[in-house]
Amino acid sequence: MGQINYARTARLVRTQDVALQHKHRKTICQCNHKYDGGESCGTPYLDDAIKQLFLKAANIVFSEMDGVRENYDSIKDTLFGTSELEAERFNEAKERLSEVSQAITEQRAKRERTGRFVSRLEKLDGPLTAFREDDWYSFESTNPPGLGR
Repeated sequence: MGQINYARTARLVRTQDVALQHKHRKTICQCNHKYDGGESCGTPYLDDAIKQLFLKAANIVFSEMDGVRENYDSIKDTLFGTSELEAERFNEAKERLSEVSQAITEQRAKRERTGRFVSRLEKLDGPLTAFREDDWYSFESTNPPGLGR
């Protein structure tokens, strides 16, 4: 059969060598979905000329590997540095932590005020029949969320 390659489109592609002994050997790539009604993959066929050009280019780069390494080492932190992104992530996390801490503090305060309000109600002997400033101030300072303050 031949070798199995994974195409760029993530579909399995079968590679088949035709006429192995022939001087004009040709490789045929067949998408496994070609005959099952699915879309054919768009994987390009690499002919021998393209393969040879790739080998030539790769070997040119390889022949200058020392220079490539030096150049990469000198620019990698500038091109691929993450310190600014890390600082941004830290600042966003710090801001979010502040927001969450504030929300927690507010929720705890609301719980405390509501608890005091319920305790104040429990201390009453019955419904209020007359306005008294003591009652006003006592409820005003303990009112639950939604009833002012």
